[in-house]
This record gives sequence, structure tokens and C-alpha cells, in this order.
Amino acid sequence: MVAFDKLPEDVYALHKLLFEGRHYIEPPDKWGDPESVAINSFDAALDIWKEIQKQIEIGIPLTTKDLMYRLYYDFEEKDLEQLIKKYKGKHLFHFNYEDDTAWGRTMEKGDVFQNVPHEKISHH
Repeated sequence: MVAFDKLPEDVYALHKLLFEGRHYIEPPDKWGDPESVAINSFDAALDIWKEIQKQIEIGIPLTTKDLMYRLYYDFEEKDLEQLIKKYKGKHLFHFNYEDDTAWGRTMEKGDVFQNVPHEKISHH
């Protein structure tokens, strides 16, 4: 889950926000996993931008409380209430990446969202 203070105007603003000065995202396990590859940060920003646009079309970003309750199974109730307070007023989006491809491993486990408030949810 990623929280934006304001929605980026376009993919270029999103790229600047997420990856200022970085052209590539290194996978966290590149030395231990020969399938992991560095990915172009603009390609990553474009992927994220497309997902944001899809979510906006279906009525997301939701209010903080609505999104948190959609993700309820990922949090204990006391943690959920803290997160609702923490991210009140933010634009929240939920991204799902699986680690079954080199791209997915880097997007899931890399430092893609290090420059914005976020919560990493692991299902394994």
C-alpha cells in the first residue's frame, strides 16, 4: 500500500517522486538469484502509473478507512486503526507484485517505494 500526499500529475512526475536520480532499480537478491535483474526505473514508473489509472477508473483512491478495511485480513485490528490515523487524508493505492518473475521480484522486494510513505504486506 502506497500513500501519496497528492496524486502525481503524470508519469514523469511519478518517476521523479519515486526514483529521483536513479535510472535502475536493483533487485535485493541479485547476487543470490541469477534470474533477478535490474529494471529501468522509468519502466517501473510507467507500470505503477498504469495501475494508478486503472484504480482511479474503478473508484480508487478510496478513503483511508475504506482501503484499510479492504486490506483488513493483512492487519490486526489495533494495527489497522493506527494505520487509518497515520494515513488520513492521503491518496492510497494498493499494488500487488508476485515474486515468480524477475520483474515481480524486483518490484516486490526492491526499494521501489522508498521515497514515499508505504506499508509492505507480505503473504508468505
